[in-house]
Amino acid sequence: MTIQGLQAELESLGVVLWSDNGMLRYRAPVGVMNEALLSELKHHKTALLDLLAQTTPDALQPDPSAWYEPFPLTDVQAAYLMGRNPAFTYGGVACHGYLEFKWPALDVPQLEKVWNHLIQRHGMLRAVVHADGYQQILERVPHYAIEVQSVEQRESVRQRLMIRSQSPAQWPLVDWVVTGNGDACHLHLSVDLLVCDYQSIRMLLGELAALYLGSAPAAEPALSFRDYVLAERHQRASAQYQSDQQYWHPLIEHWPGAPDLPVSQAPEPWSPDFDRRHFQLSRADYARLQQHAADAGIGVSVAVLAAYAEVLRRWSRRDQFCLSLTLLNRLPLHPEVDQLIGDFSAVEVLAIDPSVEQTAEGNSMSFAERAKRLQRRLWQDMDHRLFSGVEVLREVGRQHGREAALLPYAYTSTLGARQAHGAESLLPGTTLVDAMTQTPQVLIDCQVAEQGDALSINWDCRQAAFSQTLLDDMFDSFQALVRSLATHAQC
Repeated sequence: MTIQGLQAELESLGVVLWSDNGMLRYRAPVGVMNEALLSELKHHKTALLDLLAQTTPDALQPDPSAWYEPFPLTDVQAAYLMGRNPAFTYGGVACHGYLEFKWPALDVPQLEKVWNHLIQRHGMLRAVVHADGYQQILERVPHYAIEVQSVEQRESVRQRLMIRSQSPAQWPLVDWVVTGNGDACHLHLSVDLLVCDYQSIRMLLGELAALYLGSAPAAEPALSFRDYVLAERHQRASAQYQSDQQYWHPLIEHWPGAPDLPVSQAPEPWSPDFDRRHFQLSRADYARLQQHAADAGIGVSVAVLAAYAEVLRRWSRRDQFCLSLTLLNRLPLHPEVDQLIGDFSAVEVLAIDPSVEQTAEGNSMSFAERAKRLQRRLWQDMDHRLFSGVEVLREVGRQHGREAALLPYAYTSTLGARQAHGAESLLPGTTLVDAMTQTPQVLIDCQVAEQGDALSINWDCRQAAFSQTLLDDMFDSFQALVRSLATHAQC
């Protein structure tokens, strides 16, 4: 693993590194820093200190006097905002998440009190996004009243909140509704992902549960998401950014495009509705998959990613293509960055090229060998992530046309996020009963996450894009391959 790869792995686990007078310091969630990671830190201390010096030439300086002034969108936020426009191919959809929890005997006034405290604590819960491409944290917002409906209204509430159509310029961008009462109480959450990525949602729900049960409120962060975004943009003046930009030029020049699947020819605009296909590996099967992947020298995320790529290739009219990977990407620009709520996600472009998947003897590689090669490519790409995937696609659009820059097949892994925040479930004390995400200009999003001791895998698919028979066949093939990786040592 490269030094940048080690840093990226630590970031994905919620570990924050910084230099303190020549000493390497870190802050990590409970249980994350095992002996293996501590050994890696000790062994690579000097190289990590050099890397920190290169990637953080100027320390992030919080500027509270400017927290409520407009500031630019991140690359991913800008792409999400543009994708809401139905004039763009596969557009007309907000980037949105929906979660529904069963919470028996919920005290709604207490929950409302806690949520309003979190609104004041986290600036991005008071944020709006203007049509001119800027976002703004509002200094003051009205008291948020949680809507309560009867259990008979549950399905209509679910349908209303699953598809978000509200303008992001209108606060709030996070909504709660309670349906039912007593043991039949459900809590519905609608999140515009312009202001809150998956890791932030997990953090928020953990704080919400702790405060609801009586924990003392934490101090407000010493910096804002605005401080972070401006510091991250400042890195584009660095030599590393220029080097990373050059790294992506060969792929941009010889752009393979997305998988060529049989997309519906129905005229757009399509309905914004998505549906979910889901399966879960049991605790035992997940443990076996972890062991098989470790034996092959790869991570579980890469094993599932390789299976996803294999299935897409099977149905694609071309073998060589690119996928869009959604990454949790909090750069360690300040020791308190891990306490912020915001959209820190990044898009990585990953090339799938079977023409190089042969051994030195000219034989076809095994699945394990192909997956290991894919992991090496991913790590190498992540070493050059200052030039973001969105910037890669913008350059593709300039050179090859806007349609060529579409990558509608996405992969999102949040493995490690649970350990990073120390919670077994998204909302402790509740049961997750429904969930859905929708993403502009994405037709299939393969999502991998831990749920308790099991591995949960979803495909969120835009319904109008494919025949349901095709999606069923593809998903069944994918599920069979992943389950075989757990039961047999193929990876």
